[in-house]
Amino acid sequence: MDEKEMQEKVILYQIMQKHLESLGQNASMLEKRYEEIEMTRQVLEDIGKLNEKNDILIPLGSGFFGHGKITEQSSMLTDVGAGIFMPKDAESSKAILDEKKKEIEKLANDLQQEMSEVSARIGGLAMELEQASHEPEHKHEHKGPEGDKSRPHSRDGKGHPHREEKGGG
Repeated sequence: MDEKEMQEKVILYQIMQKHLESLGQNASMLEKRYEEIEMTRQVLEDIGKLNEKNDILIPLGSGFFGHGKITEQSSMLTDVGAGIFMPKDAESSKAILDEKKKEIEKLANDLQQEMSEVSARIGGLAMELEQASHEPEHKHEHKGPEGDKSRPHSRDGKGHPHREEKGGG
């Protein structure tokens, strides 16, 4: 492998590493979304057990909550997509949440598959780069005593190949 090919593989390796990091971040976001859906589903279960006198905390955002009461348990506004909210009963809302969970599970599986493929590709590139980094060293060892003596010691700790040849012969 010549120097240009090696540089291209190093760049590809770095790009794939960044891509893998990005996939990991996406997986983390999916996991958080899944947990949010699970929590919402649990709240829907709990709302059915409340009566009109029960006080609840209503999240206002940024860690702030207000006190409130559920006055109508049979209907709630549900985000059906694209910022559109429609009144739905608890069971319909749970069904929507279950559908969203299935979508997230499928996305998570697809993402995991892609992460595995990218990891395998990164591993393959790492092996290619490792082998390529040893190629000049092996070629140099076969040159004999007239080879380039300015080459630094080998990475395997055995020292300069010419010194080994002279010491052994």
